[in-house]
Amino acid sequence: FYVNLPAPLDVLTTNSVEQKRQRDIIAISLLLILSGCYPKIYGTYMGKKVWPNLYGIIGGPPASGKSAMLLAKSIGDKIHAELEKGGKENRAEYRAKLAEWNENQIGPEPEKPKLKLFFLPGNSSAAGMLQLLSANDGRGVIVETEVDTMVLMFGQKFGDYSDILRKAFHHEHISSFRKTKSEYISIESPTLTMILSGTPDQLTALIKGIENGLFSRLILYVFDDEPKFNDPFSPEHAKKGLLFDQFAVDVSQNYIKSLGEAEREFKFQPHQEEQFNE
Repeated sequence: FYVNLPAPLDVLTTNSVEQKRQRDIIAISLLLILSGCYPKIYGTYMGKKVWPNLYGIIGGPPASGKSAMLLAKSIGDKIHAELEKGGKENRAEYRAKLAEWNENQIGPEPEKPKLKLFFLPGNSSAAGMLQLLSANDGRGVIVETEVDTMVLMFGQKFGDYSDILRKAFHHEHISSFRKTKSEYISIESPTLTMILSGTPDQLTALIKGIENGLFSRLILYVFDDEPKFNDPFSPEHAKKGLLFDQFAVDVSQNYIKSLGEAEREFKFQPHQEEQFNE
C-alpha cells in the first residue's frame, strides 16, 4: 500500500516518528479527508455520476494514537478558514447593501448570502444538517473525534440524520418540507464526506449490527493495541506539522479555485476497467 502512494502522500505517511499503527491512521485519514477536497472531479459507475467522497471510522482503545487523524484534518482546516473568510466579506457587503436598501427602498431587497463551510458539525439536528448541506451546494465534510457526538444526536427524535448519510453516500436526491415555515429544501446530488473516531464501545452504540444500512457504506479501521509511548518533545512532530501545513495550502488553493471551474471526469483506461472487472 505505502509503496504505491503518490507524492506527496508517500512523504506525509513515512517521514514520521509515529509507530506503524499511527502511520495507518494518518494514511487512512488522509484518503478520507482528501475525498472531500475535489468537488469538481467525478467518475461514472453503472451509468451514474459518482464523486470520490468516502465515509470512514477509526476505532481503538483510549490513548492508542487515534488523534493522529487530526493531522489529516488540518488540511480541511485551511479550506474551512478560506471559506469563512470569504463568507465574512460577503456578509459585510450584504449589510452595506441592506442598509442602503432600507434607506432608499429602491429595487428588490438584497439577498442574504448563504453560510459557506467546509466542515459541517456532527452535532446537528436532521433539519439543521439539511440546511447546512443546502447552503453549501450539497457539499460538506463531517469530522468528529468522539463518535458519542453522533450517538447522542441519533438518539434524539429530531437529531437522527442517518438516512441523510445513507442517501448522500450514493448522491441520491434529498428533499424536505417543513410546514412551520413552509420551507422546502431540495438537494439534487449531495456529496458528503465523514470521518469519525472512537472506542469500540462507542462504535457499537452508533452501529448496532451489520443490518444497519450505514455499516456497508463505511471504511472501518478497528484495532486493539496496547498503548505505546510516543515522545511528545521530539522535533519530528514539528517537522511533520510543517509538511502537512505546506500540503494543506496547496490543497486549499486548488479547492477554492476549482469552485469556479467546470466539472472534470475521471476515467479508467480500458485495461484498468478489465482489471477491475476481473
